[in-house]
Amino acid sequence: MRQAKNFNIFLLPTILFFTLFTVFPFLYGIGLSFTDFSLRSEKSLSFIGISNYSKLLSDQLFQIAFKNTIIVVFIATALEVILGFILASILYNYIGKLKKQIQTLLILPMAMAPVAIALMWKYMFNTTYGVINYLIGLIGIQSVDWLGSSKWALISVIIVDVWQWTPFIFIIILAGFESIPHQIIEMGMVDGASRFQLSRLFILPHLRAFIIVALLLRMIDALKLFDKVYVLTGGGPGSATETLSLLGYRLGFQFFETGLAAAESIILLVFIVSLTYFVMRMIRQVIKKVSA
Repeated sequence: MRQAKNFNIFLLPTILFFTLFTVFPFLYGIGLSFTDFSLRSEKSLSFIGISNYSKLLSDQLFQIAFKNTIIVVFIATALEVILGFILASILYNYIGKLKKQIQTLLILPMAMAPVAIALMWKYMFNTTYGVINYLIGLIGIQSVDWLGSSKWALISVIIVDVWQWTPFIFIIILAGFESIPHQIIEMGMVDGASRFQLSRLFILPHLRAFIIVALLLRMIDALKLFDKVYVLTGGGPGSATETLSLLGYRLGFQFFETGLAAAESIILLVFIVSLTYFVMRMIRQVIKKVSA
């Protein structure tokens, strides 16, 4: 017992650090979200209840940011899962000698800094000198104002996100492919099962949990999308690419409405936790079906 107590003493610095830099800021942020605190105002801080939340939920810019965030999350994540599955399937089934080299090349985008990637794509999307318009011009397509058009700006953000994070999905699904017992595949082939039947009856049920985990991790990260949008478009043109994270930054560090910014962050957190809970329930159900 004495040794256990002595061991717990060594945990105190970690507990204090976690409390000081995680628990306290979180609780402080919740408290601020119920106040009218603003760095622009000299009036004393006062409690205003849920006024910040009701103001945000009825605000048009918040609604646009929420819609844009949902569009980016679901479209980008869906494309990343589809492309990641295709790449993993090709690499696992058809690539032999150069498998490691190709795998290394495919994960390079994921290893790059998001700001560097956004800057690179910003030059590539340039209307006059960008390589994207040059390439589509070779096949007779007219130049597109990728980042300056409200029609194409959000699509451009999705393209950049898919380019960077498809390798993440690819790695997880490839690990799922490589964990499939070869005996099951061989037994299915001996019994005369076609490739489609093997995929439907053996491979996809085995990969389902891997795909859902990859989907969960990417959706959570995409909900917090900030850096690429900030560098590529700054939320523009107008509010065409405004996201929840970017709006929270504007409220807190441009407009200095700290109470509103805290409330916006709490709404985003609640949405992320709710989505995580929903997907985790899906994972449990899938695991039960696979193990049954």
